[in-house]
Amino acid sequence: MKYVIIGNSAAAVGAVEGIRMRDQESSITIIAQEPHHTYARPLISYLLSGKVSKERLAYRPDNFYTVNKVMPMLGIKVTRVDSDHKRIYLDDGKQVDYDRLLIATGSRSSEVKIAGMDLQNVFPFYTLTDAQLLQKYLRPHMQAVVLGAGLTALKAAEALVAKKIKTTVVVRSRILRTFLDPAAADMLVAHLRNAGVTLAVGQEVKEVMGKEAAEAVMLADGSTLPCDFVVSAMGIVANKEIVSATSMQVDHGILVDEQLRTSVADVFAAGDVAQGYDCVTGQRRVIPILPVAYAQGEVAGRNMAGDHAAYRGMGMNAVSFLGLPIISAGLLHGEDGDEIHVVEEKASGCYRKLVFRDQRLRGYILVNQVDRAGILTWLIRENVDVSSFKASLIDGTFSYAHLPINVRQRQLS
Repeated sequence: MKYVIIGNSAAAVGAVEGIRMRDQESSITIIAQEPHHTYARPLISYLLSGKVSKERLAYRPDNFYTVNKVMPMLGIKVTRVDSDHKRIYLDDGKQVDYDRLLIATGSRSSEVKIAGMDLQNVFPFYTLTDAQLLQKYLRPHMQAVVLGAGLTALKAAEALVAKKIKTTVVVRSRILRTFLDPAAADMLVAHLRNAGVTLAVGQEVKEVMGKEAAEAVMLADGSTLPCDFVVSAMGIVANKEIVSATSMQVDHGILVDEQLRTSVADVFAAGDVAQGYDCVTGQRRVIPILPVAYAQGEVAGRNMAGDHAAYRGMGMNAVSFLGLPIISAGLLHGEDGDEIHVVEEKASGCYRKLVFRDQRLRGYILVNQVDRAGILTWLIRENVDVSSFKASLIDGTFSYAHLPINVRQRQLS
């Protein structure tokens, strides 16, 4: 059996480890456009701030490829997948055949159609190379404008503030729309402002101004934000173009079933490029976060090697911004008939929102009070009937002891 994996991030690592659970000998080839050893992309903001070194970004030890008998082909771009002949084409003119293929090409920063985005000091912020280039450019007391309202933009702003750079984040609507509800977002905005981040909320960018280098950002209302550089982090898009010549079904990402199989035989997809099932909504969607990518990759790898595992994941994010921890999972807003309970403690900066449906916990948001997130996530994933202990979940007194004995046994099994 010849396994080929396109990509080298969390989903690829998960796939290698999934394959090796069942198949210790067959060849595995990893082909990836980035030249680096596998690294944890969410940590690039910590590299930028100086909290971690490049070595600390490694997602697996240096001997990962050797120990797992993997042939890495790094710094090489796959241009096309020919699923009819089980072959992929590379930008150096070579071809690689496969028996089972995993597409784990991830995502990239969205193309932003704003005048001036091609100026020399407008930096994307998505890869290790992006972070290294920006790191070399920084000097204390510069002024920066960050474009975007997602995790990447806010983590970039956090890193810049840590480097004593005056930072303004331009937000078109509100921050973390897929991660927080309006009340939790407002709490985060207040926290960021208190920590020294300027936020221009409800603003559209009209133009990045300058001749060769960015000197200011003009907003739609005519106001300008002077700057020494701009960081662009305005959304991401799945890297699905390499399957455009195949019959593979695609939408926002490559469509996969619960086994991470695509619509083409012997081709799987995982990570940011895959549009897989969310166990809460029952719908297929792209969930571009590292734990999901790894979990999907492992399931895909096991199934590539002959297993029949199913991926049962959901949208979830856990992050900290300038000391404020936040976790959310599942349904965040609720629908008609859902039972929603919110506790907001402005004095302590804590926020707790629980969404119930049919006596099941279906989602939550926790701000600055995240100690029970693990068990809440488990309750959602396992679709547990919480009716006998729901009151303790709502009033915040819930502990492991509240779980019925049969539910505790389920968790331990």
